[in-house]
Amino acid sequence: MVLNSSRQIQGHVPVVQSENWTRLGSMASTAVSLPPEQINSSLTLILAAAARVFFSTDEDSLEVDVKAGLGYLMQCFSCSGAALYISPRHGYNRSDQLFCLCEGFSGCLNSEMSPYFHSLSGITHAGYIPRTGETPDQQRLRKILGGDKLLLLPLLTGTREEGAAGYLALTFEAGEKDVTPEQMIRLTGFASLAFMTIDRVVTVSGFYERENMLLLAEKTVNIGFFHNDVINNHITFTPQTKTIFELDEENEVVDMNFYINRIHPDDRQSVVDSFRESIIKGRSTEVTYRLSLPSGVRRIVRSKANVTFNKDGEVIARYGTVQDITDGYEQERRLRLSMAVFEFIREAAVITDKDFRIEAVNPAYTAITGYSEAELKGEVTGFLNPESIVLSSGECIMASLKQQGYWFGEITDQKKNGESFVKRMIITVVRDELDDVSHYIATFTDESQLKKSEQQLELLTNYDPLTSLPNRDFIIRNLDSTIAEITEKKQMMGIITIDLDNFKHINDSLGHPAGDRLLQEFSRRLKGRLRKTDILARLGGDEFIVILRNVMSRPHIATVAESILDLLKIPFDIGIGKQLRIGASMGISVCPEQGSEVNELLRQADAALYQAKRNGRNNYCFYSNEMTRVVSERLELENDLRIALQNRNELQLFYQPQADGGNGRIIGVEALVRWNHPEHGLISPGVFLPIAEDSGLMPELDFWVIETACRQVAAWQQQGVMPFTVAINISQPTFANSDVLEMITRLIKEMKIDPTWLELEITEGALLEPSDDVLGMIDGLKALGVKLAIDDFGTGYSCLAYLHRYHVDKLKIDRSFVVATDAEEECRVIVRTIINMALGLGLEVLAEGVEEENQLRFLLDNGCHMYQGYYFSRPVPLDDLSPLLEAEAALG
Repeated sequence: MVLNSSRQIQGHVPVVQSENWTRLGSMASTAVSLPPEQINSSLTLILAAAARVFFSTDEDSLEVDVKAGLGYLMQCFSCSGAALYISPRHGYNRSDQLFCLCEGFSGCLNSEMSPYFHSLSGITHAGYIPRTGETPDQQRLRKILGGDKLLLLPLLTGTREEGAAGYLALTFEAGEKDVTPEQMIRLTGFASLAFMTIDRVVTVSGFYERENMLLLAEKTVNIGFFHNDVINNHITFTPQTKTIFELDEENEVVDMNFYINRIHPDDRQSVVDSFRESIIKGRSTEVTYRLSLPSGVRRIVRSKANVTFNKDGEVIARYGTVQDITDGYEQERRLRLSMAVFEFIREAAVITDKDFRIEAVNPAYTAITGYSEAELKGEVTGFLNPESIVLSSGECIMASLKQQGYWFGEITDQKKNGESFVKRMIITVVRDELDDVSHYIATFTDESQLKKSEQQLELLTNYDPLTSLPNRDFIIRNLDSTIAEITEKKQMMGIITIDLDNFKHINDSLGHPAGDRLLQEFSRRLKGRLRKTDILARLGGDEFIVILRNVMSRPHIATVAESILDLLKIPFDIGIGKQLRIGASMGISVCPEQGSEVNELLRQADAALYQAKRNGRNNYCFYSNEMTRVVSERLELENDLRIALQNRNELQLFYQPQADGGNGRIIGVEALVRWNHPEHGLISPGVFLPIAEDSGLMPELDFWVIETACRQVAAWQQQGVMPFTVAINISQPTFANSDVLEMITRLIKEMKIDPTWLELEITEGALLEPSDDVLGMIDGLKALGVKLAIDDFGTGYSCLAYLHRYHVDKLKIDRSFVVATDAEEECRVIVRTIINMALGLGLEVLAEGVEEENQLRFLLDNGCHMYQGYYFSRPVPLDDLSPLLEAEAALG
């Protein structure tokens, strides 16, 4: 710091010069040498000089540069004193918050003056403080600075209501000319420059400080950081990472090949595969691998990395940590292995010190004896103290431990509940590095527990763990003897197979816990309905079987089936906040009327079950010979459908136009899959879609529809067809599949299509208590711009909450309501209600199945202008749709 002794402020306070100000000395000197009548010019020069000085101010020169600026202002205005105060509540949290120039000022006045500035927080307008209106704090501040007049210039960084961030205070002798408003504005500009400079310097200083702390932390814990530029195939290392990889100081950035070559050859491919998967799938990774370094040292490191995406969702970088875990790795591995063995072995295990005081027991020990570790820790128990146990043979356990270092045998002990048991035990001596006994480890098994395990295995083998009912294996094994008994006694037996209708949809939409509770409650109800001589079993999933022994006739069996349907009329409470109704389909075979071979009777019941489903579900059906042919045909169709999904040339899309009822123009199409069987020709969707759903083929079929529809959308867009909506119906199991979003995203990108053309139609059940994956997929689809429509609205689990929560765009009124508007007032009310609700929520509404003009007129009169149905057009192949689109284009 240099004091410019040639320039004094009224002969008292010298201007303090810094190197930064010295470089601009001529500009500042010119400013203060101008005559008083050119004070505005002087002020302009000082501000220009301050702007240039403050630009290069750093932490070391901050105080000197600010005070030098204050000094020039004092010379310019012949001030008695000057102070710049920055409030710590605005982020400037240093001890020197006050910069002051006045006669006799010393740094110790900072703590004395700061409270006076605090009291000014309510002043937000620049101006002189009248002597007669001064507060005690303002008077004290003026006297410290010297002079007869106090000018306060607040520094505002927000609204006036938020208060001032600081103040520039100047004092003058009584005879000095007042500062003009224009000059006050420029002086406030100086204060703002100083404030921004202080903020910048403090921020940069904080960055340097944190960087140094980070580097110190890296070195302390032997963890380094890296940044992998995926685009340019470069990787940047921090100093500690360079130390771990034995890189020279100047090698901060290396290419990936250099980095990979330092990985142990045996680990190289797995690390590369991990990185590649991280980039492709956009996931974080954690991998442990070895390094082969130039020095010959082999290190073990653990690397954790996250990924960074660009705006297109592509991974552009990976960043993370590398930790040298060589020293602790082997010890940690052995410790983990030992702890895993101790915690998870079936045998009870206990560790004691050399005096047989218990230090630890494992969970198996607690399970067998009933004693917890907390109860036993530090205790010496008689059953474990070998000196107190002498076997009937006269053998002393302690003697065996001393001579052989272990003992093995059986002894009788007592559990916490008083129960005696025989345990097969091994006691082993553990010695320390001085070969002195330090611990004993004892392991034992409970022979009675082994028998219980065998019984439990028997239960698991023969009974369903969810419902505690006999399982399929148990029924099949025992049905032979039951049939033999029935045949011998010349009795009749009914076999009823039961399948809960649409149970898979409940699992997909409400989750497996809700489905499990439904199965348990259904089992409880059904078991309560049957006789003690009847047998109820769960075959798997939602399939059950009832064996009715010694029934009188077919009507008797039918009565039981009717009563099972009656049980399902009562709603189920499965803990989802609402009651659930479900139906069941049942197939019945009769023994010995229809045979006496187990597998044949079960096949017959399954064939009858399939017929019950074909008849509309929620009913029962007795087996007849004709059903075998139907089931055979169904299995053949299922197999042909699997082949069709592989060959793909048998499947094609038909498109049903969606129209604006007001002007008759096409506003969209719904893509509908059709199967052109090589032998049977076009097969009705009502035939093959249930087969696809029952056989688990719907997701694969839906994916084919999505890809084919997207490919056609791309073609239309390339042809310049006017934009319209292409609706794709997605089944509930498919919508619950997390691959849907990934597939649609890929197709949009690969085919370069406008996603706003696409609309996915789903049923209401898909949005009732959806999983986290489904919620994430909905968010992803909406982010892409894909629209979401609820198909067959009003026929499922109607709930208004999800319409807003899941950003639904459109409701489709089910055709059953639309068709019935001709004759049923109730359906007309339902349709009006759906339309008004949709419009009130700002949703689009479209009616399905419009077949007659009066139906369309009813819809138009009630505000629904979008519709589809035979009245406008049947579903048509692409060749028949093209002329319709060309006609639309001609209308303009």
